[in-house]
Order: sequence, then structure tokens, then C-alpha cells
Amino acid sequence: MSKFFYILTIISMVVGGCVATAMFLTAILMSPGLGLISIVLTAVYFALVIFLLSRLPFWPKKKPGQSRLWIYAALLWGGGVAIVLGLPMGTPLIEIFAYTSGHASAASWGGAYPEEITKTLGVVLICLAFTQLSRPWHGLLVGAVIGLGFETVENVLYGAGGAQLHQDSDWLGFWQSWGLRMIAGPGIHIMCTAIAGWGIGWALFAANKSRGWRIRMVIGWWLVAFAIHFAWNYDLVALTPMVIKVLIIMVAMYYIFARLCITSTRLYREDVGHSYTSEIITRPDLKCHQTQ
Repeated sequence: MSKFFYILTIISMVVGGCVATAMFLTAILMSPGLGLISIVLTAVYFALVIFLLSRLPFWPKKKPGQSRLWIYAALLWGGGVAIVLGLPMGTPLIEIFAYTSGHASAASWGGAYPEEITKTLGVVLICLAFTQLSRPWHGLLVGAVIGLGFETVENVLYGAGGAQLHQDSDWLGFWQSWGLRMIAGPGIHIMCTAIAGWGIGWALFAANKSRGWRIRMVIGWWLVAFAIHFAWNYDLVALTPMVIKVLIIMVAMYYIFARLCITSTRLYREDVGHSYTSEIITRPDLKCHQTQ
């Protein structure tokens, strides 16, 4: 564990906690009753995803002297730090493309570009801060939890915001917003950041690989995550093309995530582990001779 990155992680948790709290309070102020309901529904969604992730065979097992702090750090990075870092980049991009010929891609550039960068930075930081994170597949898991944190806060805000925007009924607006997010691609942030995290994990923890190979892994898998998010946000205007696009992206992203989980499970079961000691290791059948 790097003390420097551990300290940065603790600082990020404080910042992330403050930002996430502010977001939840904003949702409650926007629509007090429905904001609270949105938080409750999000808590159920959050608990379900964490339960499913923790049942994966390659989920890091808690050992004596180790904590689950990395989980909270990842959640707060996604639900706080990534949001506050992404807003200064995303908002200007959306405004620029909204007033140019690139209106259809405004949400793609304003969302996918800054969000995938800030979430992926969190994967790097957290993987370097905790000793129990030491395998390539741990990058995938950290990315998934960061994506869950981001999605948790986003769901709360979208639920409360949908209630305010519906012209006839707050209740209808709330459920339309929630229903759309649950039917049309639940877990997109989880999947995208996990895919990017897969590349980070290999870059940090693979043995006997060149620097160029590690850089290609980071860039290549990040581009896959970016492409999924970019295509997801791209506005095709007409309903039928949008539905077809969403279905294609859902199949692709779930397939990629499933394949990475299958590969991670296989590698985990083949992993023999490693040990470290500061003592000199000698064969017991050999005598050590001290020179005068």
C-alpha cells in the first residue's frame, strides 16, 4: 500500500462524502416527498448490486488486518469526486455542442468524455492505495463500485428532477424517470467504469509486461468504455432508431462485462498467489557458512 495514495484516498472520501450529501439534500429540496422515495429506491438498488458483485468468485476476500475501506472509497469517489470533477468539463462541452451543428452529440461529449475520465482516475488511485487490491481483475471490481456510486447519486437526482419536470403530475414524472433508468440500460455506469478498470488493473498488476503494453491496455479499454457511453448518450431523435440503438448497446455492454467476469473467474482460480518476506530464504538441506 502506498501511503501517499492512501492519504489522497482518505481526502477524496471526505470530499466525496460532502458532495454526495449535498446532492441528496438537493434532491430532497427539489421534491421533499419524492426525493426521499428516490433515496430509498436507490438504496435498494445499491444493496442489490453490492450483493451481486460480492458474490463474484474473484471479489477480494477480507483477511485479518484488512478492511473494506476500499469499497467506501470507491463509492464516494463515484458518488462525489467524479461528479464534482466532471461538471467543470462537461457543462461547457454540452453548451458548445448544443449551439453548433453537433447538437445530437452534445450529451455524448458532455457526459461520456469527462465522466469516464474522472471515474477511471478513481480506479487508479484506489488500486494503488490498498494492498488487498493486487490483481488485474481488482481493477474491474473497483471500477464497478465506482460506477455504482456515480449511478446511485445520479438516480436520486434524476428521480427528483423527473418529478419537477413533468407538466401534469410529479408522481408520474418521478416514475417515468425511474422506470426509464431501470428498463433502458440499468448499470451503464457500473459496466463502463468496470470495463475501463479492467485495463487499469492489467496495466498496474500484470507481470512481465512492457510499458507500451500497459499504456495500450489503459487506452484501449478506456476507449471501449467511452464508446459505449458516447453511443448511449447520442440523440437519434426518432423513437424507433433510439430503441434499436439502446438494445444494441445493452447487449454489447452486458456481453463484454460478462466475458470479463468469466475471464476473471478463470484467472482467479488459476492464481497461485504470492508471498513476501524480508528474511533471506534458503533451502533447509543447505548449510550456511559464515566467512570471517
